Amino acid sequence: MERRWILLLTLIISPTLQANTIEAPYTDVIVSEENQFSKRGLSWPNNQKINPKNTESSLDIFSAIKSDSAFQSSSSLNGNTNFVQTRGSQSYSKNMILLNGLPLNALDGAGANPILIPNEFITEVRTIKGPASHLYGPSALGGATNFLLNPLDKYILGTGVGSFGEKSFKAGLPILKTKENKRTIFFYQEDIDGNYEYQVPNTNEKEQRKFNNSHTLRATTVGHTKIGNGRLQDTFVFAQQTGSTPGNLAGNAGKKKYWGTLGSLDYTHTLFNWGLLSYRISNIYSEYTTSNLNEDNENRSRSNQIKNSLSLLYDTGTKFIHELTLDYTHDTYRSSFYQDEVYYDDIFTIGILEQLRLTPLWSIQLNAQYLSSYGVFTEGISLNYSSDLYSSFSFSTGYSPPSLSQTKAQSLFFVGNEDLKPEESRQVEFTVGYKSDSILKSMTTTYDVFLTTYHTYYENLIASELNSNGAFEPKNTNEAESFGLTLGGFLQYYITRFNASITQSENRDLTNKQDLKAAPNTQWVASLTQYWGPLAFTLKEIYWSSYVIGSGTTSSRKSGWTTTDFLAETSGFNWGKLQIGVDNIFDNAREISLGYPEPQRRYFARAEVWF
Repeated sequence: MERRWILLLTLIISPTLQANTIEAPYTDVIVSEENQFSKRGLSWPNNQKINPKNTESSLDIFSAIKSDSAFQSSSSLNGNTNFVQTRGSQSYSKNMILLNGLPLNALDGAGANPILIPNEFITEVRTIKGPASHLYGPSALGGATNFLLNPLDKYILGTGVGSFGEKSFKAGLPILKTKENKRTIFFYQEDIDGNYEYQVPNTNEKEQRKFNNSHTLRATTVGHTKIGNGRLQDTFVFAQQTGSTPGNLAGNAGKKKYWGTLGSLDYTHTLFNWGLLSYRISNIYSEYTTSNLNEDNENRSRSNQIKNSLSLLYDTGTKFIHELTLDYTHDTYRSSFYQDEVYYDDIFTIGILEQLRLTPLWSIQLNAQYLSSYGVFTEGISLNYSSDLYSSFSFSTGYSPPSLSQTKAQSLFFVGNEDLKPEESRQVEFTVGYKSDSILKSMTTTYDVFLTTYHTYYENLIASELNSNGAFEPKNTNEAESFGLTLGGFLQYYITRFNASITQSENRDLTNKQDLKAAPNTQWVASLTQYWGPLAFTLKEIYWSSYVIGSGTTSSRKSGWTTTDFLAETSGFNWGKLQIGVDNIFDNAREISLGYPEPQRRYFARAEVWF
């Protein structure tokens, strides 16, 4: 590549690497709330925390995570949506997505609906790379990502414009702001006109995409109320996205519509001085319809999930933490693709957590879950050393049941198969690092450098094959592995900060003896931020060495891409923020399947006011 001058890939911006700016009305971490439902996963060694308001120059929070744990998604309506790569696992349904600790994945096989995540107001992102079923249950085969949203202390109004006719408006209205009762209403609207030029990467053929508009509307409420010795927390989301997708170059456009609701009540009660008892009930409904552009006939898919969770956390305040969790989940799925019949499944889960601090520097954590509905046991163990020189070693297993469409639906797409085995994964990870000591932290220079190695093995992955009747039949055929290492770090010196890392990885389909689709071997990301008075300027470069498209005998390796982004924004003000920037300055081509239209260069401007 031409611009090797920037050091190499992928550290997600470290939570300790934050500028001394006022980020009102956002709050990075609400420590008192971390204990309210579950401490599960918060101390897991590969759990990384990202503050998106300090790291991302795009309206889409998914693209804030571009590393060996990467999200590539810009719209529910966009070509290959919900593309997620977490160390070799590239299916959205194999990565648990949570909002305020609430799992959004259903058993319909489509994963979480991204429009239910109010990414324009997300406070913090926590992601676990590698199996996480022992922490969060099924659908966390490849990892888990928790998007956190909290009530605001200030009002926020914002607007934005961008390339491709992009226009957006958002508002955060705290209607209650007392210490014991907080509640905020969030509103967001986005319109993208589309109509952009597209170039086929293989043939360089160009055409105008005439049908690619999208319109997004989302309303969200988040709040909590103190009730005696307990606290009631509620979350509600309504979201809708409509528009059309371009199909192939000849047109063949289709109309699409996503909409969904999410409602959750979480009551936490303090038990004397030694523990917390939590109960949560939630309901998630999502619906997807599609039709040809000039036709009224619609195909419709609907999923609904009801989840009950009971958690007991016992913290002695010294060396031991104990937690017991009981979960009951009821999933239903109905689709016109599958004769419009209703399919359902029930999952009972028992989870335990044991954490022991051996010394002030050493601790050990054990996690386990038993899914009685499937007779599956998943577990995890980690040993951690915390000092200026820090390290961790972990072993964990993951589990994901076949989707309802794969096991029960009878149609031209799938033939019912009750004998499918659950997909499983196992991971070993080791991390060692060194960071600036406590004296330097209070001065002008801070730094952190680390090395992580891992190996993840997947088995019983499900692939669809044509049977003798010419119908697709799901079978347990695939085995895969992902292994590699990441070297990264950051340095902050006065008003300059530099962040960089490189990941070298191999992601292999062991069954077909080939690389996994879109699995790069080398990745890097590097960012440089400079603060000049009231302004901050950030330059970021991301590089993927190569990827594979297609499958089986039709697969082929493509050269990778490099993108360089620039962002200029106000810094240190408590009245709001102004931002202007450009993504992909050098207009490098990327596949449409990664969620980016062409031309690749995108200009944008945003303004927010806090009061």
